[in-house]
Amino acid sequence: MVFSISLEVKKNIKCKGKRVGDYLYDKETDTIYYELPYPFPCKFAVIGLKKIIVTPAMLHLPTFLKYHNIDWLRQQLLQVHLIQNDCLLLHGSAWWGKNNQGYLAVGFPDSGKTTRVLKEVKQGAKFCSDENIIISKTLWCYPVERKTSLSYWLAKEVKYPLTLRQKLSYIPIRLRHKLCPLFEPNIWVDLPFTRYDFKLHHLIYLTEGEGKSLRLLTDNEFPFYTNPVIQSYCYATGLNLDEIYNKYKNLISEVGKCSL
Repeated sequence: MVFSISLEVKKNIKCKGKRVGDYLYDKETDTIYYELPYPFPCKFAVIGLKKIIVTPAMLHLPTFLKYHNIDWLRQQLLQVHLIQNDCLLLHGSAWWGKNNQGYLAVGFPDSGKTTRVLKEVKQGAKFCSDENIIISKTLWCYPVERKTSLSYWLAKEVKYPLTLRQKLSYIPIRLRHKLCPLFEPNIWVDLPFTRYDFKLHHLIYLTEGEGKSLRLLTDNEFPFYTNPVIQSYCYATGLNLDEIYNKYKNLISEVGKCSL
């Protein structure tokens, strides 16, 4: 199963169309445009909620600029596209256990998702994902190819085979974290595991609390319903965002039934 939001980089983007809030919408090309108020050309365009065009500077904006951070926006556009195709994008670690059962562990950041799946794989489980997965209406899980954010302490705990270059790269990153805690003391690596598709049997919550909710976690990670780019596009085109969100809630409910 292949779903993706394509990304194209252009040095200049000509913004045009009818104003919709902070954006411009061009009906002829089905494109919504936005220009950030920076002293350098930060612009992006979203075509039909399926393709993003950005200026080079947009790829280097801090991740905390949420709605206008390209990776963040790309994931939320993917979520809308998946929902329309009876699937979901979820944040969690997933594996196929030795007992021939599929598992998905979810939780807020730093709850131990990566730690859990790496320990399970070490004990013989088949790896699916430690970051994002796509799950269908029939509860089949498909890995999303993404790098893993790995801390030095986690690498030691799970005995991850770091190369000399990776070990050295931790030095400036950990120093940067001490100077500014906003930056994570992690490096990004490609885990050396084959990724498998499988059917989900068990959902595990790693975040403690009385209000365990997969919808709450997913809304926090991929809040497409409140994304102003998506909202403005729907307002301009008449696309029913409430209908998409209701479908999303039904899909989430089906996955939630697998909770242990």
